[in-house]
Amino acid sequence: MSEEFAAPCQSYGRDITTDARVEGENMKENRKFCVDGSDIFVSRHHDQRSTWGSPTATKHALLTHGLTSCSHTWHRVASSLAAQGYLVTAPDLVGHVSRVSTNYRLSSIAQDLCPYLEEWNYSLIIGHSLGALAALALFAHFPPSHPTAIMLVDPPLQVATESIPFFDNLFSDSCANPKQAETYSVENPQWEREDGIFRELGTRLCSVDAVHGIFETLQFI
Repeated sequence: MSEEFAAPCQSYGRDITTDARVEGENMKENRKFCVDGSDIFVSRHHDQRSTWGSPTATKHALLTHGLTSCSHTWHRVASSLAAQGYLVTAPDLVGHVSRVSTNYRLSSIAQDLCPYLEEWNYSLIIGHSLGALAALALFAHFPPSHPTAIMLVDPPLQVATESIPFFDNLFSDSCANPKQAETYSVENPQWEREDGIFRELGTRLCSVDAVHGIFETLQFI
């Protein structure tokens, strides 16, 4: 994995060795983990986000990931946007990447994202699945003076109540018994190796309690 690709990514996984250092005013934790016999080097921002693009960019995009995923699964979209002149920010949602909470309502998830709106005026927000619902819940907090385009990818806008236990068990099991990166690659032939790795890491670091909590709140939407 190239340094350019690894730098904005956050670090999780198995067989980890840690070497923390300070870069400027922000603490980053540089880690190495082994997948398929290869060492993968990534850096973790302590404020639980991944970023792509130049800090001096005049356009800003916010990407919110789906359930049992993580910020750097956006790497393809984010890299493309960065090439178009965006500074891209992808937070790790509450309940993911060891971000434990006791409140997984969409309003709480959206409130957790509000500090990002204080940093920049975003021209574009893209949300996938749970992240799409979070983006909609965040809408009320957008500054009225700045136009923002919102793109929703696979938003679960209507979930039948009788289907919630099925999906709760499905997603919970993916966290409790995560697939290997190689399995994801076989199931998705168009994916590259990094896609499978990041998908596995996302499920490994998503809390089963968070999955239960999120689906419990969906019953009352």
